[in-house]
Parts: sequence; structure tokens; C-alpha cells
Amino acid sequence: MHARQDTTTGSDATLIPRHVGGWSLIAAAPLFWLAWFLMPEPGTVDAGFILRAIAEQRSAVLLSAILQTLCAVAIVPAVLSVAASSSRLIRVGAVLTLVGALATPPTRSITRWPTR
Repeated sequence: MHARQDTTTGSDATLIPRHVGGWSLIAAAPLFWLAWFLMPEPGTVDAGFILRAIAEQRSAVLLSAILQTLCAVAIVPAVLSVAASSSRLIRVGAVLTLVGALATPPTRSITRWPTR
């Protein structure tokens, strides 16, 4: 795949070199898995359990949140390395990936507080 030609200067315009994008993905993968490994019962949606588990394992949850943030940051150069593609589908996919990686909202069931 070739980079888009910059019509004003005649040079190839790439946002991030592809090898940087590749290394970023390689870095993001273990960060992602380690972040999930550190979370108590990942995937649960029981708000009461989540609050108790976080209280019991604050340092692991904090480290997990930091690693998740670093993972999201590592995805940015990877996505930008392919975003200069001439394919509209790839550009749309790149934008949606960045939105998903950097701005994923919590699910509705997690944000509700348990009632007594």
C-alpha cells in the first residue's frame, strides 16, 4: 500500500511510519492482556461486587487502569500508520477504532448504583 501523494508539495504524506505502527500494536497487546489479568473478575456487571472488589484490590485496579490507558495510547500510532490509506473504508475504520480505544463509555449496568 502506498501513502497518499501530497498535491501541494508532491511528497508522500504519511502520518506515522508503518513500522512504528507495527511496534505500537506489539506493545499494546501485552498491555491489554496484563490490564485485564489485574482486574478482579473482569467482565462482571454487578455494581456492588465491582465496588467491593475495587476496595479490596485498589493497587491492582489502579495499575490495571494505568495499563489500559497506556494500551489505548499505543493504539493511536498504529491506527494513524494506516489512516493515510486512500481507502475510505480504512479511514473510517481507523476513526472508529480510535473512538473505541480512547473513548469507550462504561456500560449502563455498571454505572447504576445498587439500591437498598
